[in-house]
Amino acid sequence: MGEHSTSDHLVSPPRQRLPKFRACDFAAAAVASEPVRPVIGPTRFHIVERLSRETLSVYWSDARTGLYADQLWRLGRARIRSFCVLTGAAIQIGDLVYRPKSQSAGSPANRDFMILAAMVHDEFSEAS
Repeated sequence: MGEHSTSDHLVSPPRQRLPKFRACDFAAAAVASEPVRPVIGPTRFHIVERLSRETLSVYWSDARTGLYADQLWRLGRARIRSFCVLTGAAIQIGDLVYRPKSQSAGSPANRDFMILAAMVHDEFSEAS
């Protein structure tokens, strides 16, 4: 009566632990695997001034994203694949790019647009 047979109980194999990911890692992985679609840039766009090696002042005007007369863009690495709004060249993950700087009040509507750093030429790039 007190005997238990081990065949009556199913033993599941040990579970393999998955690495921990942040929510943004899943989003980045999903975006990285999607095909890159050409981006329709702003109606009017030009670099006003290169303030330093890491910053640009940009004029941006578009009916969808608004008007930014003197917007600060900062140098960084691309986190997603995209297209350069200045030239239309493809941007790969890890490329050096300029992006709009987020303000304390929130992110600008054009926050997903980028400029390839290699396409920006002036006295800073010529001096080095």
